[in-house]
Amino acid sequence: MFKRAVAASAALLSLVTPPALALNCLNDDLAVVEPLSIAPLAYTKRQEAATAVDVYFHVASTEANKDRITDDIVAAQFDVLRSTFLDYGFNLTLVNVSRIVDEVAGKGFYADDSIEIVDFDAYLAFRTETRRGGYDALNVYFFSDLNEGIGGYCNTPAVVEEGTQYFYQDGCWVNGLDPINNFMDYSDDTCTTEFTPGQMERMHQQFDIYRRWEG
Repeated sequence: MFKRAVAASAALLSLVTPPALALNCLNDDLAVVEPLSIAPLAYTKRQEAATAVDVYFHVASTEANKDRITDDIVAAQFDVLRSTFLDYGFNLTLVNVSRIVDEVAGKGFYADDSIEIVDFDAYLAFRTETRRGGYDALNVYFFSDLNEGIGGYCNTPAVVEEGTQYFYQDGCWVNGLDPINNFMDYSDDTCTTEFTPGQMERMHQQFDIYRRWEG
């Protein structure tokens, strides 16, 4: 067991957000216009080889908490992330871990005691400047000092022992839906253990369509 905190490029992390705001996803809940059993673009079978995904971790901390998100936390989070997604046909490789100590970035660009971003242009510029890899690369952001009460952006709250809540965030990244009793559920680590076979199929479909299409 280990303590960890993490956020995806489609998500933000808070080490202090109350558990009630554990998993809030900003992804649009789009209407399903065709049965999920019908594979888009005639995708009808699983790939035999695991899909390779490059991963980049970005750690933004305030000066006061620059040692909060340790190398051990980052390494342990990636280990559990990689081992779990490998079971579902995704082979994640941690390419790089970058760190920045900045009073604004370390708070996720939120104002003190507020749920409002201080400067959205600066926030977008930070994400644009720091993002690495192609469109199919997963960029994960750690923030040491998000305020209490911040929801949305798929943020994960507080310190989590098992490290499995992040799978919900990565499930959002590959366009997973929200069935009950798996990683896509609004729950904690004690309840989340798996994706369904249908979700695994859909993740690969959506990854091929939106992340690694052949133009």
